[in-house]
Amino acid sequence: MFDGLLRTWPKPHRHRAVLFIARDMTSEIQRHRMDIPQIPRSRATSPLNVLLIDDQPIVHEGYKRLLQRIDKSIRVHSSTSAKGGYLTYGDIHPQVVVLEMTLADGSGLEVMKRLLKRDPKAKVILSSAHESPIYIARAHELGAAGYLCKRSAVPKLVSAITSVAAGGTFFCKCAADDLASDEPMPLDRLSNREFDVFRLLAEGHRASEIAEFLNISPKTASVHQTRIMAKLGLSNLAQLARLAIRHDIISF
Repeated sequence: MFDGLLRTWPKPHRHRAVLFIARDMTSEIQRHRMDIPQIPRSRATSPLNVLLIDDQPIVHEGYKRLLQRIDKSIRVHSSTSAKGGYLTYGDIHPQVVVLEMTLADGSGLEVMKRLLKRDPKAKVILSSAHESPIYIARAHELGAAGYLCKRSAVPKLVSAITSVAAGGTFFCKCAADDLASDEPMPLDRLSNREFDVFRLLAEGHRASEIAEFLNISPKTASVHQTRIMAKLGLSNLAQLARLAIRHDIISF
């Protein structure tokens, strides 16, 4: 099932988000104390299991310290890979999953699709340094219960988890504003698979590399590339890369 996800998956730069999480969490909690809601007292007798799937160990540590400082009854489980996260979900059946959009061995969107296929009741919050409307819209369409922009992760993480655990949804302001917009976007024309190929092309990967990353044939990857160029009215890969940068799909 995870043949495609087990291959090394290229990812955009996330240095700013990682550095933000790496700050002293104590000072961050103090700064945002008034913005962080308390977990309902009933949680004390009914532990809340949360699964964090992120390939940056420092993010795990920061999130875990934050959640357990707010409420020690929260049980935080973690995985640093797509495959590991999928297997851990089956072992612990968490109430909420906080899933990084771009993992070293797979796409967060793909992992979420597999989790929801396995358990339609799974509650997944996607977390990303990217605030591109196209990422947010695709997450919503595929069944995400929330979308957390990493620049606001510290003050909003607890709100997101408690809202989703209670059966609601949580899309941080940047995501909610984008979902409310009716403005058409050119990348909306792409299927989910074409979008994956689009991002990899924008990052400079050849069709043969994309085929390996996505576990498809080189011919299929080339067909996707041709269709993408036609759908978006692009003549060359330089135009494709500029479009990706303009829509915050990749960054440098």
